[in-house]
Amino acid sequence: MGVIEKNEYIEGSVFNAFSRLTDPVADFYTASQRRLCAFHCLRLQREALYVTLDPKVIWEKKVQPKPLMQAPLLSPTQIVIEDWIDYNGHLNMAFYNVIFDRAVDHFYDLLGVGSIYARSGAGSCFTLEVHVHYLNEVSLNDELELHLQLLDYDKKRLHFFQQMFHKTQGYLAATSEQLALHVDMTTRRSGEFPQHVLDSLDQMAATHLKLDIPPQVGHQIGIKRK
Repeated sequence: MGVIEKNEYIEGSVFNAFSRLTDPVADFYTASQRRLCAFHCLRLQREALYVTLDPKVIWEKKVQPKPLMQAPLLSPTQIVIEDWIDYNGHLNMAFYNVIFDRAVDHFYDLLGVGSIYARSGAGSCFTLEVHVHYLNEVSLNDELELHLQLLDYDKKRLHFFQQMFHKTQGYLAATSEQLALHVDMTTRRSGEFPQHVLDSLDQMAATHLKLDIPPQVGHQIGIKRK
């Protein structure tokens, strides 16, 4: 998952503590620090606390956030690493999707259908369709900020849109439009979201559906001719 800046808070989310254990950009974490981080993040998921993932100082602060009401939803900053740079000297197209996917994991954790939910065997979310627009180059060590906007949902599906911004220069680097399906992992077939997830989506929609629809939403690929 993405790099989390020092002293940056993560709203009610594991934000991929499990993936962090093997993340190449987190080599400076000692084994004990990573275990402690994972322990705190697991407890965070249950107690709805904020946590900082500073490897030297891991501490908690009780708050009363409603992160899903944030419109658009922001995820922790991610930093482009050397392994993601291709022979053109910029972020390879495949890793735009990795970065978007990490931000989706953050969203799923907040919504209650993330990695812990999937590991429980109850259910998970599968991707049905993704449309990506590559708008501007991204380079090594660039800091990226991801915005997620809920566009629509029903009892089984989610339709959302993401924007990737260069954090320091502010330009829009890429967008991703995604359709996801909730799956009952006992049958591996589609199934309805738990009621508490639907309730959270209702709350989220109260703010997100008031946002303007970005121009890339619903775009059809093709060569434009005069």
